[in-house]
Amino acid sequence: MRNTRIVRLAALGVMLGAVPVSRLAGQDGSTDAAFVRPSVEALYTRIHFAGDDGRMNAPGVGARVMWRGPTLFDTASPLSHVDLGLFASYTPKRALARNLDATTYHFGLAADVRPFATPLGARLDPFASLGLGVLSTHVANAQFRAPSPLFRDSQSAITLSPGVGARLAILPALGFQADVRDIVTFIDGTRHNPSWSAGMRVDF
Repeated sequence: MRNTRIVRLAALGVMLGAVPVSRLAGQDGSTDAAFVRPSVEALYTRIHFAGDDGRMNAPGVGARVMWRGPTLFDTASPLSHVDLGLFASYTPKRALARNLDATTYHFGLAADVRPFATPLGARLDPFASLGLGVLSTHVANAQFRAPSPLFRDSQSAITLSPGVGARLAILPALGFQADVRDIVTFIDGTRHNPSWSAGMRVDF
């Protein structure tokens, strides 16, 4: 019996030792634990690809995982207004133009700049954003006269995606978010592909 108790105590010690210090510190209100608690955004998105005969609409879904500036930088630093993270979006296969069916994937790094230290009226939090990523298109059949170089065949293009948006707090850890962006690509010249997204944001 004594040996069993010793084994149990040893196992408990190993388990406590495996818990990150930041997790334990979070129990007393320390902000160190917030570093590993990102915000997750689930979004409906719509991209309007620039084509020679107009814009081609591609609806889809997207997500972002963002770490808040005050958890990454000193709260007295101007960088505490900057949130950093990852983004991804997917538009399923659909007819974008005549004889053109395509799927797209867009992923990369994102940075949001919040101009205000606290949300306006404790609820509205506007931001400016910049993304750096890769846009990949999957085209079933190569197009001799594609409406855009992105869809001549399956392509991957570097993108810059500046944008603006806002978050509206609904509950302390839940909010609604919407933004508009310009997904800029650089294959055979510069093309501006406007997009917008809207969805929910959860703070962990």
